[in-house]
Amino acid sequence: TGQYQWAVQPGPWQVPVIYSSTPAGANVAGGATITIKGEHYADSRFLLCMWETVVADEVSKSVVLPGKFVSASTMTCQTPKMAPHQAHLRTSNNGVDFSREFVPFTFFETAFQSGGGTLEVPCS
Repeated sequence: TGQYQWAVQPGPWQVPVIYSSTPAGANVAGGATITIKGEHYADSRFLLCMWETVVADEVSKSVVLPGKFVSASTMTCQTPKMAPHQAHLRTSNNGVDFSREFVPFTFFETAFQSGGGTLEVPCS
């Protein structure tokens, strides 16, 4: 019918549980690698990270990118390019069922450059 559907890998998938991301924020330009800690991560080609933009308690936008399996308690993802804001970060093993919990993740702009280094601060 012309609609795109996620392909789900067969298997008895557990929904992952997310505890934290390191770092807990990244530049709006995207492309930063973050390490995510949790439980029940699977070595799956459908391992995903999802950043949700929430406005007035409703999800207004979601960006989904592939993750990389490290262990059952650790995965990594590259951050997307997004406007400055605080997002909800969730994970999935099968591309459909995302963690019930989320961790806050802040997208920020670079404030200024000084002395060859860059100071980055969250935007509110």
